[in-house]
Amino acid sequence: MGSVCPCSAKGTCRPLQQQKTLSLTCFTFDHELLLSERTALQYLQDELVRMHRNKQLDSWPIQFLDSRPQTTFKFGKCQLAPTPLFAFASTELDHAIQTLFTYTASALPSHVSLDRFDLHHCHLVLHQQTNTLCALFHCFEYPQDLPVGFCGENSPLSTEENPVAFFMRNVAWQMSEPDQVCMLMPTPWAQGRTVQESDLGLPIADLYYLPGNTVR
Repeated sequence: MGSVCPCSAKGTCRPLQQQKTLSLTCFTFDHELLLSERTALQYLQDELVRMHRNKQLDSWPIQFLDSRPQTTFKFGKCQLAPTPLFAFASTELDHAIQTLFTYTASALPSHVSLDRFDLHHCHLVLHQQTNTLCALFHCFEYPQDLPVGFCGENSPLSTEENPVAFFMRNVAWQMSEPDQVCMLMPTPWAQGRTVQESDLGLPIADLYYLPGNTVR
């Protein structure tokens, strides 16, 4: 089950490919999204656009969430996400988000694992100029050889041993091209090679997905 950490509605409108973010290469999914998944994501985009136009996006739209808050993914002293976390109320939307994570990991030429060290979260963004829903995935999140705190302990990832995967850690999906993702690179060079969600548009929420793990 996916989980949502709401963001405040802050940020400025910037194109997907602009001064701070360079799109390098796009990769097509092995399978197309199901019609039910496209419909759920399209509905989410339409509602966010409508609420943004009506200046109602001061916080995450509560109608998309299960009203019962959950705690966070925690592994010893490593806490992957702040609290509270919420599940999606819609089974179709929840499944669509899970599919995006799975298809994104499979589409990239570098090996990507859906686990707490590698890919386990994305940032949901509304690109205001085009009214497009986007998701910014951050892979290679906690390598052992960078100062990333408790969450990097016992990590199998190394930037020195796998520089290609670290180079490809920023991956973006957008509703206008729902069956592909594009690798992004921050320009100028950013610390940790990280593209920020505010570089793509208006931050909406952080989404977390760890298959086989329960939210606790």
